[in-house]
Amino acid sequence: RCNLDLPYGIHRYWTTPPHVDREKGSSTILLHRETDHPLFAKFSGVVAEVVYWDALGHYYLRTFDASGVPTEVIEMLLAESKDLIRTG
Repeated sequence: RCNLDLPYGIHRYWTTPPHVDREKGSSTILLHRETDHPLFAKFSGVVAEVVYWDALGHYYLRTFDASGVPTEVIEMLLAESKDLIRTG
């Protein structure tokens, strides 16, 4: 189940279900962005991820997009990650 499906300006952001890698001991949620505007199509794709490392007991945010991601979207991504990734 994923909660984030958000129109934001000319973009739409959404997440995919957590990927659990038992071998590495991590769980990851990806944040995707798409747009129909031809000038900004190159900014579509995976723009961030939140990884929870079991051994460390912490969440880590990594962004992949030089154009930036609005802080409101990042805050929603972090909240969803903490809700969906099992830590116990």
